[in-house]
Amino acid sequence: MAYTQEKKDECFDWIIAEIESGKSLISALNTNGMPSTSTFYIWLEQKDEEGNKTEEAKEKSKRYTCACETRELLMLDEILTIADDQEDDCYEKDDGTVITNHNVIERSKVRIAARQWVLGKLRPEKYGNKTDITSGGEKIQSTTKLDITMPDGKTITDFSID
Repeated sequence: MAYTQEKKDECFDWIIAEIESGKSLISALNTNGMPSTSTFYIWLEQKDEEGNKTEEAKEKSKRYTCACETRELLMLDEILTIADDQEDDCYEKDDGTVITNHNVIERSKVRIAARQWVLGKLRPEKYGNKTDITSGGEKIQSTTKLDITMPDGKTITDFSID
């Protein structure tokens, strides 16, 4: 389907709003009247006659990146909201006994873990479980040289542990 500039802008604005509200790109694109995934990515990568990315594509790419970052912040906020919500963690029986509702607590753990997993996959450098504070993502050489003196007085030099 060919899109007029007006329709293209309208669709793009709507998709960005959906992403900013927490939806995935696929979820937004699966709505009637929205473009296919490939069309959306063409909009983000459109080139001019010289093979350079158009200004419109640059602007759309920036907006898409910002929308994705907003969605990440929304997920972080959801994690905190779920963690802080204690409303249904316990309930009181008719006889006044307070019962811990382990199902609700476990469900909250699953909801938090799911969001953490998604964030870790979307931006592992920021939200992943591993934090690299020394190498900037480069492999660290970890060869240690030891001089070992045996009980009989002989020395072993340049013994490497990798």
